[in-house]
Amino acid sequence: MFDDSISLKWQGDKYECPVTMSLIKRLERSGVNILETAIELDKGGIPKISLVSELYAALLQEGGCDVSEEDVYTSIMADPASSGDLVLSAKVAVNMFFPKIEAPERTSKKVKKS
Repeated sequence: MFDDSISLKWQGDKYECPVTMSLIKRLERSGVNILETAIELDKGGIPKISLVSELYAALLQEGGCDVSEEDVYTSIMADPASSGDLVLSAKVAVNMFFPKIEAPERTSKKVKKS
C-alpha cells in the first residue's frame, strides 16, 4: 500500500502520486472521504460524479497538476460516454489506499507436505 504510486492521466499528460500516510491525511483533511468514495465506486453503475471529481482532482494536484474539481467535473459531464476510463482510474486509485489482502496459501503458517 505505502510502497505504491498512483498513475493518473489528465489531458494527455501522466502524473505520479506516491501513496503515503501524509497524502491520506491531506486528502481527508481537505474533505475527501476515501472509504465513502471507495464504497460509491464499488457499487457499480454511475457513481456520484462530484465524489469522483473531488478524488481525481486531489490526486492530480498531489502529482503536480494544476487542475480543479470543477475542471474534472466539467470534463466528465462534457462527454459522459467516454469518461469511463477516468472513473475506472479513480476506482483503481482509491483502492490503492487499502492494504492488499494476501492469498491464504502465501500467508498460511502451515507447510504442505510433499
